[in-house]
Amino acid sequence: MEDSESTFLDGLPVCSVFSVSLWLCFAAFGGAAQPVNVVPMPRQVTFEAGFFEIDEQTVVLVSERATEGTRRAARAVQLGIRERFGLDLPIARIAEQHATGPRKEIWIIEPRLRRPPANTIGVNGLVFAPEMVSEGYFIRVDMIAVVVHGASDAGSYYGAQTLLQLIRPPRRGGLFRAALGPTLPCLWIADWPAHAMRAVPPELKMPSDARAAEQFLQDAARYRLNGIAREALPTDAAAAGRVQEVIEGLPIRVVDDAPVLPSTPAAATPLIDAVFHWNGMGLAVRYSLAALGEAAWGSRDTDPDHFRLRFARSTFGTDAAAEAIRLTEEYFVARPGAPSLWAPAPFAEIAEATGEQAARYARARAEHERRARRIRLLWRSVRAEPPLRDAFLAVAERAIGLTENAYALADAYRFYRDGRIAKAVRALRARTGSLGALGEEAAESRKAFDALIARLEAAAKAPKPPPIEEVFSGK
Repeated sequence: MEDSESTFLDGLPVCSVFSVSLWLCFAAFGGAAQPVNVVPMPRQVTFEAGFFEIDEQTVVLVSERATEGTRRAARAVQLGIRERFGLDLPIARIAEQHATGPRKEIWIIEPRLRRPPANTIGVNGLVFAPEMVSEGYFIRVDMIAVVVHGASDAGSYYGAQTLLQLIRPPRRGGLFRAALGPTLPCLWIADWPAHAMRAVPPELKMPSDARAAEQFLQDAARYRLNGIAREALPTDAAAAGRVQEVIEGLPIRVVDDAPVLPSTPAAATPLIDAVFHWNGMGLAVRYSLAALGEAAWGSRDTDPDHFRLRFARSTFGTDAAAEAIRLTEEYFVARPGAPSLWAPAPFAEIAEATGEQAARYARARAEHERRARRIRLLWRSVRAEPPLRDAFLAVAERAIGLTENAYALADAYRFYRDGRIAKAVRALRARTGSLGALGEEAAESRKAFDALIARLEAAAKAPKPPPIEEVFSGK
């Protein structure tokens, strides 16, 4: 390939002068307004007309002397498309592609800083800006081919992960439109991180199960995190061994110093908060890693609503999940002037409130019941892999359950105070029955409720019921 410094338009392997001119027109006017369902949000995106369809004729193409980093990025694209769409795209070298005849190509270009070294695929004259040379990447999609070009092995991997998130699902054919396989919108992307170190902090503990730990690391790399605190590693020997194997194949390293979350604009604070709300909740920890990656990468779009929508669309393919996440997160935030849904007032205070205070508690409870119904309906309507969807629903049920426990206790407290002990027992039994659906997450709550029910039943049989504080404090 000719070595040239003229301009990045020279020698483009996939686009014609016309398509480049079209790109320049779009760049001049800001491009088409289309959604980008990618986490973290790329820094520069310019859309063009058309799309690239992925089908059985598509091949992932690398150079004759592809490095391990390039092959890793190619495998990431191959496996990602296979898992999502069942298409098994071959990875081929240039000579193999020429031998089999023309096919649709997804090029993974060798990393370089300024000029392509000998025996590599390259785009003549394409220059990475100084901020891109560490982990930045370009993506070019037109109707004929796709190019992922990283400035480094890590950049190539991040470009591959962004490409996978950009793929739109197949559509069915109809009376007036043809069926389509998975597609990529025609576009240009230039992306790079704002922070060199983007590590998983100690607070985000890895799962102890070896398979879950592997998934944790893959999700961290997917959201462009490049380190993990040593304190976050699992202590289980089998999991720790598997973690070391997986890390060798990912752009992630173990860091000894506990990393500090990067300083971000004030609007990004909800993303940082989300890390701690959703951590440790089964597969829903993916949301924590996505939020951390979004903030740590330094995305300019720090609106929490936009983040939820992009995450929900790329993970579940639906806006309903974004709404379910938003409503669930409201349980973590105390609203001024009203009892918090996540941590309502002590049940005795709720039960004994009068006047306007009692009215406020009643409104908060009605709002909680409305929101709880809506969250359950939304999550159950999400068509996604059940383990992931149900993991998010479990987080919601946990938040809902803590609030409902407080209201159930308040009802029982009020009934006992009014001398209706049998009704207090029935109220708590009804709540205990609901806790059964939450599994191990509610084991401690069920144990506490059973103990209280036993004290209430004993009080009902006593000649003189004990003081209410004694029964409900467990003394």
